[in-house]
Amino acid sequence: MDFDEHAYDLEFFNFTPEQIAAERQHCVDSIVSKAIDATIKRIETPATGQMLKEQKARVMRSIQECCDPKLALLRVLDKQTFHVPPHVLQIQDFDLEHQFDVKDEQKKLAKLELLKTRFRENVAMLAQLKVEDDNYSAMEHVISTETKMQQQIYAKLEPLNCPKLIKFAQKVVDNEQQKKK
Repeated sequence: MDFDEHAYDLEFFNFTPEQIAAERQHCVDSIVSKAIDATIKRIETPATGQMLKEQKARVMRSIQECCDPKLALLRVLDKQTFHVPPHVLQIQDFDLEHQFDVKDEQKKLAKLELLKTRFRENVAMLAQLKVEDDNYSAMEHVISTETKMQQQIYAKLEPLNCPKLIKFAQKVVDNEQQKKK
């Protein structure tokens, strides 16, 4: 992070992520130290008092080693949370807004032309689909009439027992073929 971004974060939040992390580290150290002191006072005897005070620093280092990975993750979270992204402009920084150069303009124009082409293709596809839909809608009446006629034919042929007629016709055809052989 450069100095300008650091100053910008300080101005926007009135503190920096590093200050929050240092404050948190200090609080953890203070709480651990007070907890160890309270524990020493409870279990201390005249014979063990000096030995417990000597071991306090080792116990503090051990607890801090256990806490460090979690505090490191919190530092990363602080940097993400308490950071003003470069695309956010405060009122006093509106004059610093990105000015487009020739390459940016050309890229935007090329993208615009691509979008125009895709739009024309999509409009043509929609028109074609509308024409097809109109054709199918126009045929719907014919199809429903045809379906009704077929249902009437099946209703009339049902008493004639058509499957038996088909079997009989097949037998006649088979007999004729056998005679020819």
